[in-house]
Amino acid sequence: MERFETFVSDITELYRVIQQLKNIESARLGLEGKHVMFLNYLRANPEGVTAAELCRLCGEDKAAISRTAADLESRQLIVREKGYRARISLTEEGAAAADSLKGLSDKIVEIGGADLSDHEREMLYSTLAKITENLISYCRKAEQEV
Repeated sequence: MERFETFVSDITELYRVIQQLKNIESARLGLEGKHVMFLNYLRANPEGVTAAELCRLCGEDKAAISRTAADLESRQLIVREKGYRARISLTEEGAAAADSLKGLSDKIVEIGGADLSDHEREMLYSTLAKITENLISYCRKAEQEV
């Protein structure tokens, strides 16, 4: 296989497996995989964040964030302030769920990197960040040419 196909295939498979793990582990809490990153970012920002900030953090569009927020609010895991640039934050129950899901992210990182040395892990993250940065830069330039 060519380098491009190998790269895309491996990244796609990694993403697919992570999604599968998120679905399996979140189901144990009666949640869905789509809730994992949403709750994770709220856990990391106890003062709350706006929907726009969640869009950026989660890499989701406004409609997806709105649907997820409505779902989590109906489960009483989050509260949303009213008004423009309203903040979304965790309830006590939401914080407990987010804490449980934190174990999932730790487990994914631990299992995925089990056979890596600290140096290999550092190089992996550095390399992935550089590849992402290069491709984002290229996309921005290409969009300007269209």
